[in-house]
Amino acid sequence: MTTNATNKDAARVAGQIDTPEERKAWYALRNPDNEVVATRLMTDTQLKDAQAAMADDDWRWELRQDQIAIQYPSVDGPIEIKYNERDNEWQFTLRGKDRTAQSLENAKASIDAPVREKARVFKKFEAFLRSGYAKDTRLEKVTVTGLVAGGRGYRTSGKAWVRRANGRRDTAYMNALLQMTPENEALVKQIDELVTQQETLSTQIKALSEKIAPVTITDADYD
Repeated sequence: MTTNATNKDAARVAGQIDTPEERKAWYALRNPDNEVVATRLMTDTQLKDAQAAMADDDWRWELRQDQIAIQYPSVDGPIEIKYNERDNEWQFTLRGKDRTAQSLENAKASIDAPVREKARVFKKFEAFLRSGYAKDTRLEKVTVTGLVAGGRGYRTSGKAWVRRANGRRDTAYMNALLQMTPENEALVKQIDELVTQQETLSTQIKALSEKIAPVTITDADYD
């Protein structure tokens, strides 16, 4: 809207509100010298009363071209929507945050829009990851960062995203994740000790096995 807009056009824009009782706009009182001596935020009815009370026809109320604003009803109470002519935008404050819109209708739509529920934030936590049941292995410490959408697998309740010790992001079955509690940490320590012993025994068994001479076939083995 430009400064050349007529009072009628400006009133039409500023008056886009649901009911006349709720419609308000800023008006300026001009004296016979065309000077603004007062400003007032009024409804249509208040404007008519103010005009009727004027004893001198040379005094007049007119819509302010530099500050067009309405009081728009909301569940939180009336919200002032004000037109900023310099930036050609509508300004208002919604739930403590200053906002702008390119049109009055967009501003009203933003106020009427339902409040979005805050997205639930997954709280990361640490857990032990069991590699599998086929062999005895150490349990790895991982960070569980979220759940895999639709991540159901064979005989499992779901999958989770984990961050491994080397920083790699991976998925893991929920039933392979074990709680990290003081009691479990003590058990994991025992498992690590047993795995170390097992690895030592496996090395010794391998060394002894390699000392056993293999079978050889010679001519003497034939009749």
